[in-house]
Amino acid sequence: MNNEYYNTNNAQIYTQSQLDRRGLLHGGVRLSNLGIYRIVDEVPEYDPDLQTLDAGSVQASEDGETVRRVFTATYREFETVKSVLRQRVKARRRRVEEESGTTLNGMAVETDRQSQSMLNGAVEYLRRNPDATIQWQLPDLTFMTLDAAKVNAPGRRCRCPRPGLLCPAGSNLRRP
Repeated sequence: MNNEYYNTNNAQIYTQSQLDRRGLLHGGVRLSNLGIYRIVDEVPEYDPDLQTLDAGSVQASEDGETVRRVFTATYREFETVKSVLRQRVKARRRRVEEESGTTLNGMAVETDRQSQSMLNGAVEYLRRNPDATIQWQLPDLTFMTLDAAKVNAPGRRCRCPRPGLLCPAGSNLRRP
């Protein structure tokens, strides 16, 4: 809820604390009798990367206790919008590629964000305990036994933007 008030007498906007310091909120005074109305903002849905938000005029409401401040969204310059949209398309493609899954020794392995996190934990565990094995559940609900050799295999055949981290479709598992 907005805590701003509009004074129709001098076209000033006041905060709730400013009115409180003047003693106007607790004296039983009806603010509308003084020409002061609570502001209700009408903000349209907009994308801050592509649009700017401009405060419009203040308009009276039917209830007699509030005024409406109407905002308008205006698109940024064409080149800015174009650049932002290109970045979003690249990010979306990268994410789809990362989360589309991979195969490990002929078995399909999910690579969504949760699976990436779990696989990173498994890699770290097997890195610290090279003789250990882990039962990994596959998308078809069967299990595969993972050991350090199998987990390190994806690192030799997949691209990874940040070496040293396990990426969704495999990675460079060698630590820097």
